[in-house]
Amino acid sequence: MNARTLIFNLLLFACPCWLLAQEQGADFTASQRRACSPAIVEFSSTASEAVAWQWDFGNGNTSALPNPGTTYQQAGTYDVRLTLTYADGRQEHLLKEAFITILAAPQAAFSASSVQVCAEEELLFEDESLPGSGALIQWIWDFGDGIVDSSGASLPHTYLAGGSFPVTLIVKDENGCSDLLLKEDYLQVQPLPDAGFDVDNNLSCTLPLRVQFTSANQGGSHLWDFGDLSSSNQPNPAHTYTQGGSFSVTHTITDSMGCRQSMVRTNLITANQNQIPLQLSDTVACPGQVLSGFCGAGNFTGIRWRFGNGFESQECEPLFSYSQPGTYQVELSLSGADGCSYTASRSVRVSSPPEVSFTVDDSLLCAPPFTVHFSGQSNQDVSWHWQFGDAGTATGPSPVFTFPFSDTPESYDIGLLVTNADGCSKALGKPELIRTFQTVPRIGFSLREGCAPLEVAFQDSTQTPFEITSWHWDFGDGSTSSLQAPTHTYTDTGYYDVSLAISTEAGCNDTLRWPGLIKAGRPPVADFTIDTNHVCAEMPISFTNLSQYADSAFWQFGDGDTAMSFHPRHVYGDVGWMSVNLTVFNKGCADTLLVEDMIYIDPPVAMFEPGQCYSCKSPATFQFTDLSLGAHRWLWRFGDGDSSTERHPEHTYEAPGFYQISLRVENDSTGCAYEAFGTALVDPPEIRASTNVSGGCAPLEVQFSDHSPEAIKWIWDFGDGDSATTPNASHIYTQPGRYEASLTIVTILDIVGGDTITCTAEQLHYIEVFDPQVDFSVSDQSGCVPFTPQFFDQSVSRAPIASYNWNFDNLGTSNEPNPTFTFTNPGAYSISLAITDTTGCVSATTKFDYVLTSSARPDFVADFPVNCPLNPIQFENRSQGNELSYFWDFGDGATSTLANPTHAYQSPDFYTVELSVSDGICDTSMLLDRYIHIEEPLISLGADLTQADCPPLAVNFTGEILSVHGFNQWVWDLGDGSSSVQRNPSNIYAYAGKYDIGLIATAPSGCADTLSLPNYIQIGGPSASFYFEPGAACPGEPVVFVASGTNVQQYKWDLGDGAILTGPDLSQLTHTYEQAGSYQPVLAIRDADACEVLIPSPDSVRVFPAPRAEFGADTLRFCQEGEVVFTDLSTSESPIASWRWEFGDGSISEEQHPTHFYSSPGNMDVQLTVTTVDGCTSQLMRSAWVEVLADVPPEMPGIQYASV
Repeated sequence: MNARTLIFNLLLFACPCWLLAQEQGADFTASQRRACSPAIVEFSSTASEAVAWQWDFGNGNTSALPNPGTTYQQAGTYDVRLTLTYADGRQEHLLKEAFITILAAPQAAFSASSVQVCAEEELLFEDESLPGSGALIQWIWDFGDGIVDSSGASLPHTYLAGGSFPVTLIVKDENGCSDLLLKEDYLQVQPLPDAGFDVDNNLSCTLPLRVQFTSANQGGSHLWDFGDLSSSNQPNPAHTYTQGGSFSVTHTITDSMGCRQSMVRTNLITANQNQIPLQLSDTVACPGQVLSGFCGAGNFTGIRWRFGNGFESQECEPLFSYSQPGTYQVELSLSGADGCSYTASRSVRVSSPPEVSFTVDDSLLCAPPFTVHFSGQSNQDVSWHWQFGDAGTATGPSPVFTFPFSDTPESYDIGLLVTNADGCSKALGKPELIRTFQTVPRIGFSLREGCAPLEVAFQDSTQTPFEITSWHWDFGDGSTSSLQAPTHTYTDTGYYDVSLAISTEAGCNDTLRWPGLIKAGRPPVADFTIDTNHVCAEMPISFTNLSQYADSAFWQFGDGDTAMSFHPRHVYGDVGWMSVNLTVFNKGCADTLLVEDMIYIDPPVAMFEPGQCYSCKSPATFQFTDLSLGAHRWLWRFGDGDSSTERHPEHTYEAPGFYQISLRVENDSTGCAYEAFGTALVDPPEIRASTNVSGGCAPLEVQFSDHSPEAIKWIWDFGDGDSATTPNASHIYTQPGRYEASLTIVTILDIVGGDTITCTAEQLHYIEVFDPQVDFSVSDQSGCVPFTPQFFDQSVSRAPIASYNWNFDNLGTSNEPNPTFTFTNPGAYSISLAITDTTGCVSATTKFDYVLTSSARPDFVADFPVNCPLNPIQFENRSQGNELSYFWDFGDGATSTLANPTHAYQSPDFYTVELSVSDGICDTSMLLDRYIHIEEPLISLGADLTQADCPPLAVNFTGEILSVHGFNQWVWDLGDGSSSVQRNPSNIYAYAGKYDIGLIATAPSGCADTLSLPNYIQIGGPSASFYFEPGAACPGEPVVFVASGTNVQQYKWDLGDGAILTGPDLSQLTHTYEQAGSYQPVLAIRDADACEVLIPSPDSVRVFPAPRAEFGADTLRFCQEGEVVFTDLSTSESPIASWRWEFGDGSISEEQHPTHFYSSPGNMDVQLTVTTVDGCTSQLMRSAWVEVLADVPPEMPGIQYASV
């Protein structure tokens, strides 16, 4: 053996795995090679012939399974080894270096600037997370109140409502690794106290003015600022204003937690002043914009508004508008029941609408794309809105817009609306400004084909609304022309493309190219054969074209029929001898061959008349006559499902239509049969009569017109005894009524052969002649001012009434059909009404002294007209008058005579409330129909996601209103300890489970609905809880961990001291902590779908420090008996609470430094046990530590002692 062979064999012996791996093709794979810690990786071997596997995962774990898995707890790079054993004992070793890379996951951590705060107090949440193998790139905060924010690492947040809130932080790094930290009940938020308050009086023109203030919240500490440098700390103070002016009042309340809330009511108190603030809906308006005012809530006996435009009002809440731009002074004068007079004024600026115009670069578009540049102009800074007909819209002053393509002429109305900064608008429209049309050339010609030389006359047939200014013809053979209608001769045979280009006066240019339009050919030679020359008439004969130079053919078969196919098949419609003629063509050049008596045809041949039937009446009856040649039997089919075997049948068609008729005949001698076809047309004439009007006022002139396409005679009957015989007639109806006018026309229906049929048709028209009769009524003819009766139109009219013109004794007008009008002063008033119907008919009447008024004015409001059953409603009387008495009808059978009653409704419904007041002279009432709406408060809730296979799950909730209540307070219980006062909150659910969702929505009226949806959020994956006992232990003492889980396939315990235990059956384990400290255990659970959830413990395992027993003694060896002083030398971080000494002679002591007397000799074991205040012990035992010697031995016999 040479050296090279030896080296090879040594290598083969040393590295059989690699060579064998190449031969066997063994390999293994991993479910994931790069993952975040902790990561479960599953391995799979491809060595199907192996009988044993030995894995080394590089993390200290091994396995003998063929497809095992392991958990990598720590970040790092791991080599994986696999040893395969085969049936013959061979082994194969596979190594993959750095095969698994585990990235360190980040560790979420955070803190808040405070964990006990007041509502509406801003907190700062700071991220304290530790990065893993990558930099942190995302932070998702769930503040537990329905707000989820991912805008930064550290964020401010304000809680709007009180409660206990959990906080969740999810952090994610650049590698995709993430961590979640949930702190249950992390924040305690104290709700703010209610600082609302009421006053009993806030207006007086004299001094002093005493005002009683009542706080809505009687608890806490109060601070009032009355606006006149006075204050109070009473809950419900009374304050007397001794100086005149308008005063703003501030109420501040502070609760026991220090949470503070303030309410400021600006200019609430007006004392010793006749000038009061004026309340208007707006102080800037546009011409025609409706504004409103409010006089206040006082008890006023006189109200007078002046709007600065010549108009006045005595309403407390008037509506008014201005027609012209400018600045107007609105003035209000009030007379109070306390004898005070008040005035207020405020200016209103009416803005000038902007001016607007626009131009376009082109308005006539003749070729796509139909693009137009628009340019708008205005004298103000405005916003722009363009409307391009029905093609689209745009904004901005100079848009560019492309109109849609159409091959037919189209026109577009252009509109522009501009709006200035005050909201005033001006519109400009230009009808049919933009016109689009694509000009397409059309070519006309005298002929398309023939023998060369071929002369063709061309003409331009283009349709365009523009004048054509030039033509350019290209004839395809190199020749051209600029004439409108040129003539051209083609001298050579061939196919020629012809094109025409045109230009119009509008600048439109287009070209049409017609490939192969002209054909010029050479003369062909006609020739043909047939497959048989004797058949039944119905049997086809095949003709074979043998012509030369032919590109098309025309056959004449001798029975009147023809064909243009090159090799036709033909069925004869006649009997006897037939001559055949063939004409063939080459690009229009022809040759003809005629063969006389070439074919003999046997009977029968079916024929009948009429072959084409016509009728302008429906139903229609036809008599059919058989004209067949050589027929012995007949079968008719009429196309409507009926048939007959008669030779000359009669048939009736019941409905208009086009019908296919067939007749089949047979000849008994020849055995031949034949079928012929015909048609029947049942077509009543079309009548198109019209009138210019269908009704109007008497006398009414009506224009009757006929547009029937085929009428030759007309007979009009106008329904009132008169008639006419012209196509168009005019007639005057002098009496009201409904008339039936008719037109009868006569038409001619052309049929085959030049014959005609005279048809008639009738059409009815109904004419209504109107004469309206005006009348009206009023809801109440008398009442107290301000008196607002409703007037009802009682007019009778055949035609709908188009307009109303009411005149209320020259105090006002109305165009409503049933208007209301307010009479502000006592008196007798005449009412006029003129009506105009849709035909222009007018009728008018006046009722003199129709309405009588006096001075009492009822008025009231409810605090919350929309309410719920059993919830009290406060009615506020705002009636004006002196020494009034009241009677309330609440619409549910209940009544009251109080001025400002409170009433609760029992059942959901609409209720009409009426207040009747009387001053002893004037009895009047105010009725608000269906004013109170009682309805059960009803809400619903939804969520974008309600299920997940694995936590965490981010859910966006929506609160939905299903009733008329305007809910403005929302309180959510999100099921995991989180709550929210948002209407549409968000929440992150960190753990698997089923969560009940609760929602309480409250309206301003106090009506509320509660909704509870059990198990609404369902998150799959494993779930578990665990506990441990004891919660505190000494080093070396066992701690038992017990988990209770659902859907858990694997438990993985991180016991906090570096020990990590994993397994499917580890729901319970015992662990011993060797070192003192505080340990936070974490349980990771995993289900069959690889969903993993971390369950942190809210408590820590506390391991107390252990003592170390040690002691000493003053003597350890003496004779017979003696006393030993023991000294405790033990050490401990925790105080030692007890000592137990065992001296080896059966005696014990519990002193720290005992003294013990030994009375008997022997070798004594000494043991000390110390116990700390935490219950931890340490024991030290020293064997034969104390030696007590016996007496000196006696002298032995025979021994002599000598004295010295």
